[in-house]
Amino acid sequence: MTFGHGPHFCLGAGLARLETEIVLRELTARFPRTTYSGDEQPVVVWNDIMASSKTLPVVLRA
Repeated sequence: MTFGHGPHFCLGAGLARLETEIVLRELTARFPRTTYSGDEQPVVVWNDIMASSKTLPVVLRA
């Protein structure tokens, strides 16, 4: 995810990051045997400011 830069920076960026952190923490707590399901590493895309992942294939197992 990207939140812009400089005067176009998203005001909700902090909240979005916090929500993402909470979701990922809860998913890993509820599905402790989660594994990566892809044959290759996730596709990471760079823009002028940051890197982001387009996909992250996982298998959720309780």
